[in-house]
Amino acid sequence: AREAMEDILSSLTCPSPSSKPSAHQKFGTEKVALNDVSKQFGKQEQNPRSRLLFLKLDLSDMSSVRSAVATFSEMGLPLSILINNAGIMMKDRVASVDCFELTMAANHLGHFLLTNLLLPHLRREPDARVVVVSSHLHSVPKGGIDLEDLNCERKPYSLFGQYAQTKLANVLFGRELAKREKSVAC
Repeated sequence: AREAMEDILSSLTCPSPSSKPSAHQKFGTEKVALNDVSKQFGKQEQNPRSRLLFLKLDLSDMSSVRSAVATFSEMGLPLSILINNAGIMMKDRVASVDCFELTMAANHLGHFLLTNLLLPHLRREPDARVVVVSSHLHSVPKGGIDLEDLNCERKPYSLFGQYAQTKLANVLFGRELAKREKSVAC
């Protein structure tokens, strides 16, 4: 599985150098995010913050994903649930630091890599879960996912078109993960 993942990621090439944009935009701090989650789960647990961990990563940057997983692995903590729920929409086609189309990188490829790298941790836990959040826009691509042009290099770039491709990729990944990982509920 790791070889297949690396083949997919290495087959996508950068058509031209770009600046190093980040999909991560600061709409708040990690403290605000942790407080928001704590409030939602606070009614169920005495101290929900004791079970929450902020781990900084940029899903559009594959080295950031790998670094975050390495950091998590060094902590030796259990992982019972992984929620893949990040997404961006770009007005124009922009390349990520890894030369992937930024929307595809942040919305799908980063989640794909993160999930695959964290699977060993999830497999250790009984009742582990992976939640792949998508959008109703996954049904927009009439011809299915365009595996020949994930980077949107040949077809005209469209904000909603590329976003829909990423959401379809999420759905297909979630389905395939569920088939392959009987020990991890999806």
